Amino acid sequence: MLAEDCEPAVDMMESNDAVNRMGDCDYSDEGLNGWLSGRAANENPPESGADGPADASALAPAGAFTLTQAGIKTALDLLQARFDLVAQAAERCAEEAVLSEESYILDSPGSKGLNMKFYCR
Repeated sequence: MLAEDCEPAVDMMESNDAVNRMGDCDYSDEGLNGWLSGRAANENPPESGADGPADASALAPAGAFTLTQAGIKTALDLLQARFDLVAQAAERCAEEAVLSEESYILDSPGSKGLNMKFYCR
């Protein structure tokens, strides 16, 4: 297949026939693959911070808030905890709640905690 006939790799992977078309296009020098191959070739990495702060929390606007759920023991508990925290954030914001950070902590042996940082937009 000619390079101009190849759709972006992400779109191709989402299509129903991705497995059949995987070998038709060469994505080795594009996107993350190209960036990683450049690092392997010992190219100088771009200056960190050149495009803005590297810390995601520095990008969150003032007024960010963190919601926490403890006692997560199963995958179903995690799904329910995420749903509950997103619902709480949506109720707290007048327009929309934006998730800016998600982290997991060891609450107690066999139990985890979930922290989700939001801001309103």
